[in-house]
Amino acid sequence: MSMSQRFFRESQRLILSGLFFAFLMMAIRLFFVLLRHKFWTFSLPELWAIIYYGSWIDWRYLHVPVVSFFILVTLPALFPFSTNRFIHRLSIAVVGLWALFFVLVGGIRAIYYGYFRSSFNQFIFQARTEDPWLILATVNHDYPLWIIVPAILMISLFLFWVWHYLDRDAFIYWPGAYYGKTSAGLSALCLLVPVFFYGNMVYARESEKPTFTWETIDILPVSPFAREAILNDFESFARAQELYKTYWRDGIEDMPPEMLREQFIRLQPRLSQNGEIYNNIELYARREARGALIEKPSHVFIIIGEAYSQWPLLDKYSAYHLADGMKSLIAERETAWVKPFVANSTYTSAALIPIISGLTGVRTSPLHEPESYRSLYSTSLAPQMTKLGYQSHFWYGGPGNWEQVRPFVLAQGFTNFHGVGDPGMPTAEKLSYWGVPDKYLFDSILATLPDNQPTVNVILTTSNHAPFNIDLDKEGFPRENFRAALPPEWQKEDELINQLGHFWYADREMTRFIRETRQKHPGSLFIITGDHPDRITRKPVEGFFEWETIPFIVQGPGISQTLFPIDTVGGQINLIPTLIELIAPQGFTYYSIAPSLTEGSYRAFSSQYWITNWEMGKRSTEEAQSHPNRFGGTQKFRDTDWEEATLTYTWWRINKGKYIENP
Repeated sequence: MSMSQRFFRESQRLILSGLFFAFLMMAIRLFFVLLRHKFWTFSLPELWAIIYYGSWIDWRYLHVPVVSFFILVTLPALFPFSTNRFIHRLSIAVVGLWALFFVLVGGIRAIYYGYFRSSFNQFIFQARTEDPWLILATVNHDYPLWIIVPAILMISLFLFWVWHYLDRDAFIYWPGAYYGKTSAGLSALCLLVPVFFYGNMVYARESEKPTFTWETIDILPVSPFAREAILNDFESFARAQELYKTYWRDGIEDMPPEMLREQFIRLQPRLSQNGEIYNNIELYARREARGALIEKPSHVFIIIGEAYSQWPLLDKYSAYHLADGMKSLIAERETAWVKPFVANSTYTSAALIPIISGLTGVRTSPLHEPESYRSLYSTSLAPQMTKLGYQSHFWYGGPGNWEQVRPFVLAQGFTNFHGVGDPGMPTAEKLSYWGVPDKYLFDSILATLPDNQPTVNVILTTSNHAPFNIDLDKEGFPRENFRAALPPEWQKEDELINQLGHFWYADREMTRFIRETRQKHPGSLFIITGDHPDRITRKPVEGFFEWETIPFIVQGPGISQTLFPIDTVGGQINLIPTLIELIAPQGFTYYSIAPSLTEGSYRAFSSQYWITNWEMGKRSTEEAQSHPNRFGGTQKFRDTDWEEATLTYTWWRINKGKYIENP
């Protein structure tokens, strides 16, 4: 076979591979839609948008497999000693590996979406510090690997077989001799056409012409599910990388010292009035307690309810009776409830960051940084409570190797960590992949809590989380009464009813624990909140406030609603200073980058939202909504300077240390 014949044949093979890869990327996208259709309300215009915009996203990355095919198959085929059989086998090997890659990564992305309602994002990079066996056990529980792995292999083998026959039979051979300039010219044109279009696309991306990226897709007038489906694996990962860079606040280290000090002064208004300048950034977080507002509690319990949303506690949803236990506690005299309260993020581990370390944890994660294991943060809960005479305990209904929670908690000064399998805790036999039922966790705490030593106890519950496998009927959940209370369009949603039934169970057990602990230790103080709002995507609530806020409830001797100004607004970063201001003597020095809720806190923010006493909005857009009822006082506005100051402080402390300039 002459060079021109070989060149013409391999040009066809290369173009055929491009068409096959384009088909494969779209097929994976549509398969994702099929697998995750329950999160989407089908509409033909949105399906067309998924296909149309998805094809443009695919076109941006089509060169990756095609170039690899060109290098590994096309170029070797042009050598005179290569045989058609050898090249055929080489081509099916390369395409087969790409098919396996697309199917495997597409399957992982579909599973990831099932957990986090998102394609790949910045949090995938935290897997580097996770226990891989725990991740596999988690996935295997919901998506049995004995089904998933063979399915991936069978689909890949099918695609391998399809390419085998396409590569063998789909070539066009012109009649007669085609040794001349015409054949060579047409073959070159076959290669130049895609190269031309790709070059035009690169030009469009680098110039001011609009192109399709995850950022432009994110503002399309389609549903959140459709936006995720439009992205392919490449663009989804590119988004994760970009968000990761933003999340980790790249560029702060280049700020001049004067600008850093300007940022840190915003943490406390009094600093700007006094003109104080420090090199040690922890001094910008230093505060003095105004004096105890209640008698010193014998024990302090900070209960972080898994997915403990606020909306079931609102009067609007009283007919559901999901939170009757906590509402009965709220109705008692020695209780206060701050409603405008936001979680740090939508992830459980992110909730631990402000409650354990006192840092914001938005766009950065002390949980995964070496500094958290080298030194104590001055803002951390445990060392400050130790100065007040408390022994600190962390109680978790799951394994201590999840998200490095045990070493993180102990490194930040806690006296003890208690997880499943530890002495006095439930055994591993009672453990689902996420945690033990809350009943066993609370019973273990009551049985092992010391009587003669003041303690502060952070409790992280687990039951209100997938796999939602508690036998609710055995526990007495009034399933049919709850179903009847739902709007008609939700009454057939058995999965929704089961998930919300676990909220009912978690609320009941939390309430039981508080009541029994008060009887045994009557001088105890309880702070009840959630780690994040529930992740239920279809539920009978509306508006940012109902979807995204979590409760902040304080109960104990001396507590009353009057301790908190009527227009108080907060987030998890306000928890530590609020506790200290409640119980610390006047003049006690403590450290916090956020004010106590007792002093009047008028703004808060999370990774996605900001909130004031009148409004709540998205941080990434201009979209904002009024609260269903405004919480009194003069209208306060969002303070982006304070938000930036807390983010900058957190990033600098865990990445650069205590000092602005080397001392």
